[in-house]
Amino acid sequence: MATTIRITTAARYRGLEVTIIGDLGAGLLAIAGYGTPQELAIAAIAVKHCGGRHVYCVAGAGGWTPSLEEVASAATHVRRAREAD
Repeated sequence: MATTIRITTAARYRGLEVTIIGDLGAGLLAIAGYGTPQELAIAAIAVKHCGGRHVYCVAGAGGWTPSLEEVASAATHVRRAREAD
């Protein structure tokens, strides 16, 4: 059974709130400014079930975290790093 989520986090990218959306069985997206004219997908997030709970990892970043707040923050860091290159 699919579980769809939409969680607004405390993370910010270019001053915009970062929202995590998607399906826990298929993967998630970190989106800055969700539902606004400035909306921008900033990172793909992998999800896996581990030890009875979900853990998350931003594509291009190492490490898994059980926190959507932490993965949202990691998404902003990965996006900023990509832009700096």
